[in-house]
Amino acid sequence: MALRKENTALRILVDGRLVSAPITFYDDLIMSCVGEDWRKTTRLAGEASVATWDEYARQSNEDLMMARLFALVNARRIESRGELDDWWRSVELRLPHPS
Repeated sequence: MALRKENTALRILVDGRLVSAPITFYDDLIMSCVGEDWRKTTRLAGEASVATWDEYARQSNEDLMMARLFALVNARRIESRGELDDWWRSVELRLPHPS
């Protein structure tokens, strides 16, 4: 009942219990995978998913990581280049360069 009342977008396992988490839960982990060089979105989503494999008992997936990458681009925390309509194949990301 508590999870239903909290009505958050994400549930994670902590000590074997399902708990609510903010949708931004993985953002710091994702940002740690993004570097100064251009990298494909699929590579970054995969790296972030693999990084959660042990620590969070395989509870994340590439679709969630990809959605958070897109949100971080929209928040201007990450730069993108490429055809956004083909997000999975042609877009590359990196940390913003200081102006």
